[in-house]
Amino acid sequence: MPLPRLIASDLDGTLLGPDGAVSAETRRAVARASEAGIEVVAATGRSRYTAVPKLEAVREIRYILCSNGAMIWDRHQDRVVAHRPIPGSIAVDVVRHLRRHVHDVAVGWETPHGFGFDDRFQARPPSIEEFALHADHPEPEATTEVTKLLVTITRESSPDELRDAVAPHVPETVTATSSGGGFLETTAAGVDKGSTLAAFADERGITAADVMAFGDHHNDLTMLRWAGTGVAMANGHPEILAAADRHAPSNHEHGVAQLIDALLT
Repeated sequence: MPLPRLIASDLDGTLLGPDGAVSAETRRAVARASEAGIEVVAATGRSRYTAVPKLEAVREIRYILCSNGAMIWDRHQDRVVAHRPIPGSIAVDVVRHLRRHVHDVAVGWETPHGFGFDDRFQARPPSIEEFALHADHPEPEATTEVTKLLVTITRESSPDELRDAVAPHVPETVTATSSGGGFLETTAAGVDKGSTLAAFADERGITAADVMAFGDHHNDLTMLRWAGTGVAMANGHPEILAAADRHAPSNHEHGVAQLIDALLT
């Protein structure tokens, strides 16, 4: 098959190994792709604060589509190049709505300035690296630009149980998805990895047919469906495996690297 012009890869469960790091095999494959003229970007639910350190050893990846597409971070210039926030008035309404309809809901919020979490979230935080960045940022107000809301429940639940409990109550004014963690990630309406990747590619004159995307969970679905070649990791959620054009070996087996190497052979 012709080489793609752009490769987009999720991080956790995809480009990153089970240890949360980029393997030597994957670093070499990304470097080979870059040398072949293919731009490689990361597309992650992570904020820029935790995504950037994960890619410290992979300088070839300049752009990170962070927070499920709500922000694009330029690593080379160390700055935000695009931000698609939830308007503050909508964020306020969404939080109020969820608190009325989900009795044990807990909420966090990401803004361009950092993170904040309500008392319930702080009392029982799910496993999330961003929680360590908590800096008492106040709850969103009408004038706040909210990059992403993080929504969980305080009772024990699997990611799928959490989604089933909360997603039906999320208003249509925002987009909610899951990356497999103990919380739902909520961005502005229509903002997801797929729509942001499409805009990023269009600015560079790249069509979907020239894009290959890798992912493993629900927040990757729109990206894999938009790309000309959507690749699911073998360790991916069954819905992702069913929706993908191709499958790659698991992240434990450096699946992204294996597929890139096969393309370049």
